Amino acid sequence: VGAMWGGGHSVVLGAAAAALRFLGVAVPTRYAWFAELGVAAMLVLLGVFGARRVLRAVDGQAHGHDHAHTINSLQQTQTHLRALAMGAVHGMAGSSAAVLLAASANDTLGILPFTVLFGAGTVAGMSVATVLLGVVLGRASRRSERLHRALLLGASVVSVLVGIVLAAMLLRGGHAQG
Repeated sequence: VGAMWGGGHSVVLGAAAAALRFLGVAVPTRYAWFAELGVAAMLVLLGVFGARRVLRAVDGQAHGHDHAHTINSLQQTQTHLRALAMGAVHGMAGSSAAVLLAASANDTLGILPFTVLFGAGTVAGMSVATVLLGVVLGRASRRSERLHRALLLGASVVSVLVGIVLAAMLLRGGHAQG
């Protein structure tokens, strides 16, 4: 999942950087503000959908429904596609905006290795983060289903809050407004 997130991040970023170089255009300074607002919206939606999934599982168990803990290939593909899409959205914001601004410069040979290394670092970093998070959630799940759900619900709530705070900062003229 982390590699897919990083891959989506890197592919979109690389394609945008290449398009900027090919077309010879620069990134508008207000671009970062809109891209960050998209990330804020994505964080809120991710948190809402995550919380909904956890609460549905709790509600289903309270009503006697048995849920299998196996993941079929369709669910796995959907998870990977979601991670790819989230990476793509995030790939167009944050520190990636700096890469796009650099791609607007006249140093074609310098930006290529920089973009490739940035993308490789993103894939590696998100892969490591996913493995570490997976280990923690896996252990929590083996110890207690309640603890596992609490961690997932907590992460969902934090995602919503971070998205709301980021959006509020942006809308009030915060750091990302150029």
